Amino acid sequence: MGLWQKIANTFGRRDLQKDIEDELAFHLQQKERANIERGMRADQARCAARQKFGNLTLANERTADSDVVQWLESVMRDVKLALRLLLKSPAFTVTAVITLALGIGANRPCSHL
Repeated sequence: MGLWQKIANTFGRRDLQKDIEDELAFHLQQKERANIERGMRADQARCAARQKFGNLTLANERTADSDVVQWLESVMRDVKLALRLLLKSPAFTVTAVITLALGIGANRPCSHL
């Protein structure tokens, strides 16, 4: 999954939730279909598939949480690495900060004109 998709999933929780529910329903149907092919009646196959699959609500919550949590953990690792690298070379850090400050300050619109 790409970065933009993860960002969209983080802010578009409703769409992510629908996708997860659809995915879990698909897997449950596959288990039910496999049970029917083994010779079970439809109601028995559905019950056995639900038992084997486990708690749908718990699976739904774990899937949604893991996507956002993994993404946030990845971002935090990147931020920590960036800070370590900036602290490792203070001359570069000072130069970069001064350059950014001058660039932002020079492009700031004048409110008194």
